[in-house]
Amino acid sequence: MSPLRTTVLVGLLAFAALVLVPAASANPDNVWVCKGDLKSSQCSDGDVLYVNVKQEHVGLCVIGVSGSCSPYDGDLARIDVNGHVFRVPDPCYTTACF
Repeated sequence: MSPLRTTVLVGLLAFAALVLVPAASANPDNVWVCKGDLKSSQCSDGDVLYVNVKQEHVGLCVIGVSGSCSPYDGDLARIDVNGHVFRVPDPCYTTACF
């Protein structure tokens, strides 16, 4: 994975986690995090990271992780925030990288 892709993914991951930090610090009840690994995602729906805070959630899938973002449809990453999906297009999905 290129340094640019890695930087983008780390930034997205940090953003996704920060979305729920204020709610998590207010009351620790019903707060949990699932984190997958590079070989296979361990969270539901292929998410590499899933954060739940009092029924509010953020899920992140990344194409660089086996089983994550499957089926592949041209996204570098997808972030699901309470049912709203934000996509980061993969520039190499087209012939731009070739």
